[in-house]
Amino acid sequence: MAKDEGPYILEWVAYHTLLGFSDILVYTNDCTDGTDEMLDALASIGLVSRYDNSPIGTKPPQSRALLRAQHHPLVQDADWIMVFDFDEFVTIRRGENRVDDLVDMVNEAGATAVAMTWRFFGSNGNALYQDEPVTVRFSRSATTEFSKGFGVKTLFKMDSTMKLAIHRPHLNRKARKDGNGHELKWINGSAKPIDGRVITWRQTRRTVGYEFCQVNHYGVKSGEEYLMRRLRGDVLNNHGKYDDEYFRTFDRNEAVDSSTDNIQGRLRKLISELMEYPQISAAADLIKERYAAKLAQLRGSEGYREQIAALGFSVKA
Repeated sequence: MAKDEGPYILEWVAYHTLLGFSDILVYTNDCTDGTDEMLDALASIGLVSRYDNSPIGTKPPQSRALLRAQHHPLVQDADWIMVFDFDEFVTIRRGENRVDDLVDMVNEAGATAVAMTWRFFGSNGNALYQDEPVTVRFSRSATTEFSKGFGVKTLFKMDSTMKLAIHRPHLNRKARKDGNGHELKWINGSAKPIDGRVITWRQTRRTVGYEFCQVNHYGVKSGEEYLMRRLRGDVLNNHGKYDDEYFRTFDRNEAVDSSTDNIQGRLRKLISELMEYPQISAAADLIKERYAAKLAQLRGSEGYREQIAALGFSVKA
């Protein structure tokens, strides 16, 4: 699900296409920055499917997108499913570093799901936005000991008993009521068994594992991008979440993480090839124009320097 993720769409779709994800399904709401136009351009060549995530009563965007996706044919007919966001990039350290290698790992373990742990990436000391790929600009992260970063996203084998959720699937009401031995058999990112009955949205120091896969979580990016995200809010329509304390907590730069280095050449090549499509190039130009206008408005706003300073940056006049 997405709202105003324009500058990041093309990189994210190209990256996960290279990893072997297919049938990318996106629900968008209230976009003004070219997000819809870029996704529709990518849909025109078969890389994604995009749908409007219009209101359903008082449900927030995330909840209604999950409800719609649950009944979509792409989900119903899928072999494997993963629910994740445009600030999250899967990285794989097994075989050819593709999603098929993770599927093989789950199958070999006799499991049905792998809970991939977040790895929070920080600002790299960047106060200002740059029009370059996220996976290039931000190469410093938390260590594997950062317990507040132990949230998970899950790749799981889809069947009729599964109910989608943002971090991990659940057995649906019918399966729970039937009591026919349905269960979720889980491994972590190090291919170690974990108890799927008790795992919540995050792991513990005992269950965390980074050996074969992780989810790179670029939750803050540069100082300016964080301020832009604060204005946009999150997928639960929460505009108060992204305060100064959140930035200080998750702006993690203690470790150098090179987990995306092996894909960068192929990623640049694929993005270049995609930009040869007129509709994708036009969408990229629209996003650049609209984001530049929003940045100019942010930089000219009263309190901009104070807000940037509160995040720990100094910006010259």
